[in-house]
Amino acid sequence: MAVAKRQGWQRRGGWAPLVASAVVLVGCLGGVDGPSTAGEGPDGNGDTIPRDPVLGTATVHRLTASQYRNSLRDLLPEGTTIPSSVPDFEPLGGYQSLAASLSAIDPRALEEYERIALDVALNVFSDPTRRDALVQCDVEAEGVPCIRSWVERFGRRVYRRPLEPSEITSYTDLFSTLAEKLPSPWEAAEFTLAAILQSPHFLFRVELGQPNLDEPGRRTLSSYEVAGRLAYLLTGSTPDDDLLDAAEADALTTPEGILAQTERILGGEDAGAGLARSFLGEWVSLRNLDSVEKSPELFPKFTGEVRAAMREEIELLFESVALGDDADLRSLLSTNRVFANGDLADYYGLPFPENVDRATFVETTLPEDNARGGILGRGALMAQLSNFQDSSPTKRGKFVRTRLLCGTIPPPPPDADTTLPDPDPNAPPMTLRQRLEVTHLAVDACAACHKQMDPIGFALEYIDAAGGTRTFDNGIAIDATATVMGQEVDGAADLGRVLAEDPTIGDCITNQFLLFATGSSPEDPHHEDLQALRGSVAEGGYRFMGLLRQVVTSDMFRLVTDG
Repeated sequence: MAVAKRQGWQRRGGWAPLVASAVVLVGCLGGVDGPSTAGEGPDGNGDTIPRDPVLGTATVHRLTASQYRNSLRDLLPEGTTIPSSVPDFEPLGGYQSLAASLSAIDPRALEEYERIALDVALNVFSDPTRRDALVQCDVEAEGVPCIRSWVERFGRRVYRRPLEPSEITSYTDLFSTLAEKLPSPWEAAEFTLAAILQSPHFLFRVELGQPNLDEPGRRTLSSYEVAGRLAYLLTGSTPDDDLLDAAEADALTTPEGILAQTERILGGEDAGAGLARSFLGEWVSLRNLDSVEKSPELFPKFTGEVRAAMREEIELLFESVALGDDADLRSLLSTNRVFANGDLADYYGLPFPENVDRATFVETTLPEDNARGGILGRGALMAQLSNFQDSSPTKRGKFVRTRLLCGTIPPPPPDADTTLPDPDPNAPPMTLRQRLEVTHLAVDACAACHKQMDPIGFALEYIDAAGGTRTFDNGIAIDATATVMGQEVDGAADLGRVLAEDPTIGDCITNQFLLFATGSSPEDPHHEDLQALRGSVAEGGYRFMGLLRQVVTSDMFRLVTDG
């Protein structure tokens, strides 16, 4: 009876060590130690090879939480339950793309990956329809030959390359061992799936390349490595069979081959959704929105449904401007277009068609006197760039300076008290802006940096901490005027217009997308190759598809350096 229940750890615990052993046997990322060291090194003649100032380093990249979930979703049969909570890691300087190559898996995360692998394997094999869709042969009737054919086919998708004969043998041996001990060969296949999903070859993307004999110090990514890089860039998930077939034909070693696959992927159903979600999660840290909480007393309308709609709005707006219209990316800062469902329309104070399902996102236009304007006035960004109860002009201004203008803001001195003092109960009421002007801008030690951030944030004060609009703060009329880029602005729409006219914005978006696409930040931001890339994107009118094509066909996408 206990076996019939097939309950998690009680049944699985006895076989987990065997699964773990198989993971170890097929888990080594061969060659990872070779090119992973940083700095300069000798070539074959003993001469020093300077590190390339533009290319990323040969390394392995750990899958982010969203990439891991998306990969499980696309690898496993439809209807498989994919857990929402999975291991993740902290960004580096706000960028998971940079942290991925430095992130190891700690013991706790390792246990989580094991638990998830066992859970999803049970979920698949407890349902005959899902089980048969995955394996595509009769394990009971055919045994090892069935498992071998499945491991070869499925393993290629998981590893993002063909499995070596020794790797296939390790999995078939594991199946054979378990089949002798378990009541059913299907259960042995279940644990084999769990072992495959714990492999480092799945949890990490390998980008080591092969030495380029004509250019010492440079390494050329293999077609399979390019396939992985391209798939996670465009879809946020593992390569499909067509992309792996192109890699098998070695068709991803040229710009033309990469561009052909790029066009194919973006021409498919729901094309661009994964790209928008992944890039926005990195560029504007949209991934943080899911964890944003606000005071329920002050913002009772900021519900989980509204928060989810805010995220969908930004993603749809980006898809429409960048992929649908192929418009100037800078127009994202000044557009008055909105995509809203019924919940978000109510939250924004916009009309919603009576004859449309309220769950549907409808495109509409902001009225001219609306406080929002551009993506900086949208709830998704403003809510995450705020505190639990109050807005944060400093956070908002820093975001514009660092993520939109690619500037740097030094951290406060070690002895600085960054806590905003509570208002004096005996003094007249003040707006948050007035308090910051007294504490941030009137103190010499603080003013140098805060003058770069706070005025930008003041222009966004019509948007409250939960992404709603307001005209008063603490009973006092809001002043959203500021001087930005030498121009007077009043509100988010004005700010977005001024920013959209600045060429620095376009160059910064180019830099941000290159970092996202390659997982590395060039050491020399003024290198002629980068200047040429930015110049080409500018000549193309800062259109996203032009930027995408330029990046994926560049040497920076296909080459890495020894370190």
